[in-house]
Amino acid sequence: MAEESRFEKCPRCERELKDIEDYPRISVVSFKRFEIPSDLKFPHYDYTIFVGPGARSNNDVVPGLVYTEFSKLDSNPAMSLEEKLKVEVPFDGWNWQIQKNGWCGSRELLLYSGSECLGMPLFERDFGRKLEAYMKNRKMTELKLGVLEDTLFYEHKGWFGIKKKVRLEFEKDDYPSDMSGDVREAISNERNEYIKRLTEAKDLRLVVRKEESKYTYHRYRDDRQVIINSLNPYLEHLESLVGKEVLLKEILPDAGKDGTFKWAFEIPETAYNLNVGEGWDEVKEELPKGQRKAEITILGEGPNFGSALGPTLKGLTKVGEIVYRGILNSAS
Repeated sequence: MAEESRFEKCPRCERELKDIEDYPRISVVSFKRFEIPSDLKFPHYDYTIFVGPGARSNNDVVPGLVYTEFSKLDSNPAMSLEEKLKVEVPFDGWNWQIQKNGWCGSRELLLYSGSECLGMPLFERDFGRKLEAYMKNRKMTELKLGVLEDTLFYEHKGWFGIKKKVRLEFEKDDYPSDMSGDVREAISNERNEYIKRLTEAKDLRLVVRKEESKYTYHRYRDDRQVIINSLNPYLEHLESLVGKEVLLKEILPDAGKDGTFKWAFEIPETAYNLNVGEGWDEVKEELPKGQRKAEITILGEGPNFGSALGPTLKGLTKVGEIVYRGILNSAS
C-alpha cells in the first residue's frame, strides 16, 4: 500500500504543495526573528587579480592609495616578505593584501632598428605565437633579423649545429568579401610599404619587452554588516505582516533570484544568498492542522562536485521563521 503524502495537494491538478512558493496567497500566523551568531564570518573573496601601475597587462590596476601603502613596506629593510604578506590595507570597504611572487605583466615582441623602436611586428598570428615561444624557450631577449629577397628571416640553429633561414610570416591579405577593391588595394599597398621599410632598415632585430608588477594585489571583506543592513528592512516587513493575508510576493525578498540556483534569492552586493522555504532539516515541528512553517536561511558556498553535480550552496544560519497558512484562492 502506497504511503500517504504529508503534503497538501492542489484540488485541480493534484500536484503536491511542498513549499511556501506553491501558494498564491499567504496568511501569516506568526513570525520569529533570530540573531546572526556573533562568531559567524561571511568572507567575500574577490577573485580579480589587480596589478601595479607599471604592468602592461589587461588586469585591473590597484587603487593608488593601496599601491602607495604597500610601496612603503619596501622601504623598511627590517620587514621580511612573510611579514609583508600578512599586512592588510583597508580601502573602500575591502581589505587588500599582496601575493607572494605575484608576477603579472606583459611579454611582447618589438622591432628595433638600432636604437629606434619600429613598433610591434605585423606577424601572422600563429607564426607570431610560435616565434615568441621559440625565443622564450631559449631564454632569448633579442633575435637578429636578416633580409632574404623581399622579406626578412632569422637564423635557426638546429640539431648538430645545422643552420637554416626561417622566413618571417606577416599578416596575409585576407579581406572580407564585401570590401571594395579600392580599400583592398590601399591596405595591400600599405602592407607592402611596411615590409619594404623593414627590409631597408639597418641592424634590425626583435626585442622582447617584459614589464611586470612587483606584486599582485587581492582584496576580500567580511560581508556581515552588508548582510545585516540588507536583511533588516526585509525582516521588519515580515514582522508587520503577522495576522494578515497577503499575496506571495509580499513574503518573498525583493532581490532577484540567483542565476545558477533558481530557488535562492541574492543578497545584494554580497557573495551570499537567502532561501525562504520549508527548512533544511528533515524533522518537522508538529503544528496545528493547516499551518506550515517556512524558514529564512542565509546560504553560502558549498562544495563543488565538478562535472558530476557542479557547485552547491549550504545553509549557514537561520534568521527567521514564518508560521503560515497557504491559500489557493480568496475563498479558502
